[in-house]
Amino acid sequence: MGPDLSIPMFWVWVTVMIVLSVWAVIGYYRKMYEFVSSNALFNVVNGDIMALFCLIPLWRVVGAHLWVGVVLLCLYFFCLVLIHVNRKMIFDGIYGKKRNSFGKIFLLLPFIIVGLSGGGSYGYSVSLQTSFGYDSSLVVMSALLGGFGFIFLVLFHCLWVKFEDNNN
Repeated sequence: MGPDLSIPMFWVWVTVMIVLSVWAVIGYYRKMYEFVSSNALFNVVNGDIMALFCLIPLWRVVGAHLWVGVVLLCLYFFCLVLIHVNRKMIFDGIYGKKRNSFGKIFLLLPFIIVGLSGGGSYGYSVSLQTSFGYDSSLVVMSALLGGFGFIFLVLFHCLWVKFEDNNN
């Protein structure tokens, strides 16, 4: 079977959701949505947290071993630092006025992957479930979710350029 319910993980998730919801409500009432920099900061923080939360199912499915969590966190922070250092180049390539073919492909990549392999990956996980058990299908689905977490990290964190410079 899959991982057991973790009450501490549940409360971490609830606390993060409450903090983000309060931030959104305060931003709405203070009309922070009128400023590009405030929108960009809110989207960057939410995207980074979403990317981190995409890695948690993979960690839980493989047994929640400490070393796996440390490796996943190190990969997450390494990618975060790498993206933040090269944020202007990545932003220009994906969203900017100088968008190249890489940016167009990278923006379409998640939709192409989901569109072409969504049903296939589900069918593959169901076949693994019937052949090898419940855990193998969870590993496949959570590994796909972890990969999407890193794609989301790139897509959202390079928006930090919008926070720094309103001219983009």
